[in-house]
Amino acid sequence: MLQPKLVTGDSLAQAAQLVESGNADVGLLSRSLVLGPALKAAGTYVDIPPSAHPPIDQAAIVAKASREPALARAFITFLGGGEAGRHLERFGFALPRR
Repeated sequence: MLQPKLVTGDSLAQAAQLVESGNADVGLLSRSLVLGPALKAAGTYVDIPPSAHPPIDQAAIVAKASREPALARAFITFLGGGEAGRHLERFGFALPRR
């Protein structure tokens, strides 16, 4: 039975730490963690098809207290295109549709 062997982490970072330390044989992690320097060479990974789970929405915001809101908005725009967008996609993030 599999249930007694399941361990859950409080966060993706903790789950990654369990895998990296060898305290877990398998982990359900984000691609951004799996392809990061700490885990990239630690084993193999398999992408879970997007059709197998609901979307995991993430967002970037400009905080009201921002001292430079125009610069913050420019940074968010930068993240959505060009080289930055290609890096985000490589690490498993879908870019927003415009």
